Amino acid sequence: MRPSHKTKRPLVARIHGSEAAAAVSAGRRRAGLVGCARLARAGAVTSRRRPPVRGTRAPRPPGAERRPSPSDPSPRRRPDMKLLIACVLVAAAAAASVEEPELPHHAALDSEGRVLLWWRPTADGLLFRLRVAAAGYVALGVSPSGGMAGADIVAAAPAADGSLAVWDLHATGETQPRLDASQDVRLLSGVANGTHTELLFERRDSCDPDDVPLAADRAVTLIWAFSEQPVAPGAADSGPAGWLTYHGTRRGSRLINLHRPGGVRFAPDTPYLDIVAPQVRLPDDERTMYFCRITKLPEFPRKVHFIGFEGLIQPGSEPFVHHIIVYECTVPEWRRAAFEAYVSARQAARCYSPNMPADWGRCGHILAVWAVGGSGERLPPDVGIPLREEYGGATYVMAEIHYDNPAVRPGVVDSSGVRLYYTEHLRPSEAGLLNVGHDIAVTQMVPPGQTDYVVNGLCHSSCTRQWLPAGGVRVYSVLLHSHLAGAQMRLRHVAANGTELAPIAEETAYAFNYQQTRSLQQPVLVRPGDQLLVECVYDTQHRRNVTFGGLSAENEMCLAFVSYYPRVPLTICWSSPDMGHTMEQLGIQAANAYGMELPVRRAGDMIQQVINNLESFARAEWDREGAPADAEPDPAGAQDATARHLYEVALQEQRIMSDLRADNVTALEALGVHGLPEALQDPFLILKDILVIDPVNFRMSTLFQYVVEYPWDAEGVARLQRAATEFYRPKCVSRDGQIRNTERQRLEHVAWRTPPAPDRCGQTAQDGQGAQDSQGAQDGQGGDTAVEPAGPADPPSEQVTRGPVARGSVQEPDDHSGVSRAAAPLTWWLCALVCAAALRADPAPL
Repeated sequence: MRPSHKTKRPLVARIHGSEAAAAVSAGRRRAGLVGCARLARAGAVTSRRRPPVRGTRAPRPPGAERRPSPSDPSPRRRPDMKLLIACVLVAAAAAASVEEPELPHHAALDSEGRVLLWWRPTADGLLFRLRVAAAGYVALGVSPSGGMAGADIVAAAPAADGSLAVWDLHATGETQPRLDASQDVRLLSGVANGTHTELLFERRDSCDPDDVPLAADRAVTLIWAFSEQPVAPGAADSGPAGWLTYHGTRRGSRLINLHRPGGVRFAPDTPYLDIVAPQVRLPDDERTMYFCRITKLPEFPRKVHFIGFEGLIQPGSEPFVHHIIVYECTVPEWRRAAFEAYVSARQAARCYSPNMPADWGRCGHILAVWAVGGSGERLPPDVGIPLREEYGGATYVMAEIHYDNPAVRPGVVDSSGVRLYYTEHLRPSEAGLLNVGHDIAVTQMVPPGQTDYVVNGLCHSSCTRQWLPAGGVRVYSVLLHSHLAGAQMRLRHVAANGTELAPIAEETAYAFNYQQTRSLQQPVLVRPGDQLLVECVYDTQHRRNVTFGGLSAENEMCLAFVSYYPRVPLTICWSSPDMGHTMEQLGIQAANAYGMELPVRRAGDMIQQVINNLESFARAEWDREGAPADAEPDPAGAQDATARHLYEVALQEQRIMSDLRADNVTALEALGVHGLPEALQDPFLILKDILVIDPVNFRMSTLFQYVVEYPWDAEGVARLQRAATEFYRPKCVSRDGQIRNTERQRLEHVAWRTPPAPDRCGQTAQDGQGAQDSQGAQDGQGGDTAVEPAGPADPPSEQVTRGPVARGSVQEPDDHSGVSRAAAPLTWWLCALVCAAALRADPAPL
């Protein structure tokens, strides 16, 4: 019988446990040489009998002639040696031609190291190697939302012939995934040995509507699952129905930028500061809590630069910590003693509550933002932020932690926080963070029953013209932030001449539970007079009441935290719709505003003025307390009788809102306000004293009752959208607390909603990532240069043999995969011919 390597057991089948791990670490370059040399060696030893069992003599079959031994000077032996040498040379060429593709990126997707992934981007997709320590099926998916819904999944299990069958699937919800109509996964090699499953496959960025686009430079959520139970032989040959069973706890997810996966790893000797919560107990009867605490940064012998951060989330607290913001505090000399007292007493408070000291409002400039699903941020290599006042930074910082406990689980105690990294090697540029978007106020309204309602927040040209330097600033990272109704977000960029440029950042499948600061490929130049527009698309189809802007996760926000350099005094750049125009569009003709019956436009102006007075009042209180005689004057000083009246209204409003917090139900009923969510009781977010006069059927109803009871049909929704698109009020706030509110503006040069540019498939692009500035060129430093996370070396393995192709796919990879399409088959055929010649030279059985 002629030897055939097809009947041999594959090498991997004889490797188990630690031997398997050792085999995996071997280089794949040996595979071609070893395989072909074995065939040649098999041909060379056909001139010898099978070795006898030790201590016995193998009998000669009857009639068989004596074969020469290897030591016999037989002329037949020389041709075999030449063939062997030739085969080795051909095999070496084959090995060089089928060198495994380099996969420089790697990550352990689980905490135990059982699910390992290597990958690299290609011209039109990604090349993956997945290894899972499991006996059953394995699955890897890309999820736009962080869960099963909408996920694009690759699943693999043993086929009937012992190789792997791979299927391209998609999930519509928390159910078994379905087969894609187009199978776009290309299996290059794969094997399962009873303890491990490994497969090398290519996932193209196809136009299949069931596939998640992968070409964009953005973070995606990888989901994985596996089974410990072996799949019955042949069960995987006809689709996943019979073997892709529920995974139970053997599943997980991880947020990774597959195109630039550096993360936020810092060198081990990088100095850092930890700011953590002091065993905070979440309330047993509330879903949302904002926790705040003041921390004093230590003294440094010389100036240092903050260079990045990472989240320190207490194990077990992942479901509850939604975001952490570290604010810099601007503290005048006469308030320093008070801040020292806060620090020494380790005072903490609920943010934005009566128990929070008023002058904690001085902490408004953002230093770092961590949000759920993210890991942190590393500043560009030429950018830093000074720490401590004597060096141009802040000495006191306030940590704000947003806890979200949807199930109101009792007994939750948390000590999460952030780690701030810094360096004594100062960097050329100093950075800042700008809060852009819609004012956090009830002027933001989202009607119920909508699938794609648009809200915009504008950083107006008057703000950028006043605060940005002549050369502009360069944006290097963005965090987009909304709440539970958020479906899509985009940070748009409009040049001073009215030309809209590429979006700086975009999330077409926004997920509240998966937010991350996104570093741009190249910094984007924003010049004086440019406008930044945060576009938010909301899905409220399952809500019955209007959603207002506010702090609670059930309210909404529309914000972008924009990191840039060089640093400027501007810290907040917001806008809100003109309330008078909004009321008019909703059918209100007259209102009683603070004891005065006024036309609706004038009432709207007064609402805005009272809001401004409230902020000014709070800041005046901070400065009056302990201030010297020559301190800055009261910023809310009255210019006329009307202004003084409105200022007094603001003072009274402050007291009313404090009463509302103290005795919620009684005070609300006394004011004739019913059914308002608790989150709408903050004095800086809502005013409830506006009474409707006309239309008469709502006479003496509060404005908010009117809005809640408004018929939100198609015409009503269109009216509110039109009001928001026509007039708005910009607001910009500097680091020292100066507030500049410009007069009502008409939206010009900006389309309220611009559809994304189609990609090569005719679909909307996933991410613009700001490839140009307002002059159409970039000349800044590159973006993220994070250290590659520690992980296993590129694994290539002698044990993984080329297996069957996934149904409907092509086996050989394209040229861009790093494997030659033509050279590899040719050289292996040459190798096979040479070895076949060796076998024909002596066809005797072993």
